[in-house]
Amino acid sequence: MSVTGSIQVAGQRIQVGVVHARKLVTVALDEHVVTIYDADTPIKAVPRRSTTDLNRTKAKHQITIPGQAQGRHQQS
Repeated sequence: MSVTGSIQVAGQRIQVGVVHARKLVTVALDEHVVTIYDADTPIKAVPRRSTTDLNRTKAKHQITIPGQAQGRHQQS
């Protein structure tokens, strides 16, 4: 989720709310509905405006996990 609490899915920008900003969310695409989940809890469902199939996925920002290297290899 962006710092403003919005996400773009299948060319459709969805405003979820700043309370969810910078969270990792799951998006489910139905034929007529886009549903956004925080863990297993649905936080927003909106009508889907696009009828084309989703054929690629891309996350805009890299998610880092504390304690793991962030894209640089350490040499010994």
